[in-house]
Amino acid sequence: MQHPEDLTERLNQVQAAGQRWREAEVRNRAIQALAESLAAQRDTLLEANTLDLETSRDMAVPEILLEWNKLTPERLQATVEGLRRLAACPDPLAAPTLYGHWQRVPLGTIAFVYEAIPQLAWLVTAMALKTGNVLVLKGGHECSQTQSVFLEIVRDVLAGHRLPEEGVMGLPPGTAIADLLGRERLLRLAILYGRPTFVQQLTRQATISVVPAAIGNCFYYLSPTADLKLAVQVLRESWATDPDPVNAVEGVILHRQWRDRWAVKLWQELGGTFKLQGCVETVAFARQFPEITVAPLVEGAWLHPPLDRTLRFKTVETAAEAITWIDRFSSGHADGILTDSLAESTLFAAKVRSSSLFVNTSNRFERYGVSATDGSKTIALGMTGLKSRGAAARHPGPIDLYALTTTKRIVSSAPPRSL
Repeated sequence: MQHPEDLTERLNQVQAAGQRWREAEVRNRAIQALAESLAAQRDTLLEANTLDLETSRDMAVPEILLEWNKLTPERLQATVEGLRRLAACPDPLAAPTLYGHWQRVPLGTIAFVYEAIPQLAWLVTAMALKTGNVLVLKGGHECSQTQSVFLEIVRDVLAGHRLPEEGVMGLPPGTAIADLLGRERLLRLAILYGRPTFVQQLTRQATISVVPAAIGNCFYYLSPTADLKLAVQVLRESWATDPDPVNAVEGVILHRQWRDRWAVKLWQELGGTFKLQGCVETVAFARQFPEITVAPLVEGAWLHPPLDRTLRFKTVETAAEAITWIDRFSSGHADGILTDSLAESTLFAAKVRSSSLFVNTSNRFERYGVSATDGSKTIALGMTGLKSRGAAARHPGPIDLYALTTTKRIVSSAPPRSL
């Protein structure tokens, strides 16, 4: 295990590197070079990832982490393309100031602590460069070989652009995560990424501000006027993110009227690709149809996302009951409603305590997407919700470039008159 004094020295080096970051144009070129280097080093990265997977299987790592940690040529290429898009995005630090007294600035030193999905470390590295932050990476043992190769690539890219190599630093295996998350003076923020149990455990241990990534356990309410075809589409698309189903809908709340009319057809459409579970009332209803299997689910299980293509159904009598259920059990990062009622959609928008609410549309997460409002490119590491203790969720919603910046107030009685 790394000695606390060694960790302090490493974090001091990272923090000092932030004062030596060069202008945005240089950092953009470095991001572009990083993308090209990852593409050029594809075979080396895939070989390192194969070693990680073999080691993980020998250690009986859960299947979900093996799947998340698997680096395929397609996943690698998608990340390379995402980094190229990121380099072309507008400078987030050049955003207009508010009333001329506020300046958008980097946060400072950020830690990214993750279990698997090595390509997310590549993305957050590029995001740190884009926003002028410095970065500490702490991956799980499941991806240690892949991270080691990546850090060598990063060092070469930074050196080639006369940027401080300490600006992106990986912590070795054996570094105590709890110790890292207690360094208030040296770290401004930690982004925690992995299974919900992993994220929740670290969030409880942290004394610094954290952004806990959320995966799965999203809810959708199907009102009496919900469209069946759209319901099928929304539920399927919510699982389409690769490899991590960020906005996966696992809780489906059925108004009794909608259930009585459409539930059997919905289950027939989805039963071949999803496991179906339900509350006592929903299971009792499903038993009328021998061709349908909806397994019983105890109430306490609603809090724990299975992340294995399971859909859980709850029958309610009113929209208010659905809202209460969502606020009680959802992860709070991407919930939705299908309805033809303006009153119901307005009620949900006002009452559901989620960072993102989707009305009559898919909540599919697009890591490298295009804005539905203005067609601009959007880049997001993941999602975070509102249900966090204290200052944990300092920027609810997408974990994007904006989430890695803050504002500084500039107060002056008179501006300087000369250079």
